[in-house]
This record gives sequence, C-alpha cells and structure tokens, in this order.
Amino acid sequence: MADIRERTKGKSALEIKEMVLSSPILNRNLNREEIQEKISLLPAHHLEAIENEIAAEILEKYYSQQRDFKRKRTLYLDKK
Repeated sequence: MADIRERTKGKSALEIKEMVLSSPILNRNLNREEIQEKISLLPAHHLEAIENEIAAEILEKYYSQQRDFKRKRTLYLDKK
C-alpha cells in the first residue's frame, strides 16, 4: 500500500488515471461494461464537471510542455 502512495504522491488525477489505464494487470481485470454502466448513472452535470477537469489537465500539460520546449530552445539558441 505504501508503494502505491509513494508512486501517486503529487500526481494529478489525469496522471494517476494514465498509470491505472496503462497497467496490464488492471486492464485484464477491469469490467469495462460495468464501469460504463456506472458512469452512465452519473448526473449530466457531474459528467460535465469531470470532462472539464480532464480537459483542463490536458491543456495544462500541453501548455506546460510548450513552455518547457520554448525555454529549452531559447537556451540552446543562446549557446550558439
């Protein structure tokens, strides 16, 4: 249990989701139909909130990477 806490400490919900979905053991044992059934029971405003949170995390990750690439490119060009 401590190992899981260490590996997920400081990670966003999206990063944790990616870890879970990329686990071969979990993917073999997931009942996707059951999960989809449970998701379909959620109220529309909850689904919208979840989708918005995921979208915001994706955009933040994209813009963070974009800033990092620009910074690295600038450092590289300054050295030339």
